[in-house]
Amino acid sequence: MGVHKGKQKPQAGDYVELSVASVDGNKEVVASSSSKQVDMADVSYVEGTLRIAPKGFGFVEDTFVPPFVIGNLKNETKVRALRIMSWDKSKARHNWKAIKLTELNFNEY
Repeated sequence: MGVHKGKQKPQAGDYVELSVASVDGNKEVVASSSSKQVDMADVSYVEGTLRIAPKGFGFVEDTFVPPFVIGNLKNETKVRALRIMSWDKSKARHNWKAIKLTELNFNEY
């Protein structure tokens, strides 16, 4: 990826605008810049209780949460998940997948 135009590197869940160029018939990202949030059908938030399975992955409602997204959060933590519609190879269908979790204060939930 090229250079990000901004003071900070984008984090998971940040919206960015990409500039692409065609190189040898392939499209390549040459720059990115921070952008305003845009409503998209395949991106949303869900709030609920994080349920962590023995293998380290988890769920918030119907949303799969990979272990690296869970980080140090504990089972039964109240969270807000930023999720995307993603292809589930094992089930051969689209399902929600969390890309970022935010712990909720008990008073916020």
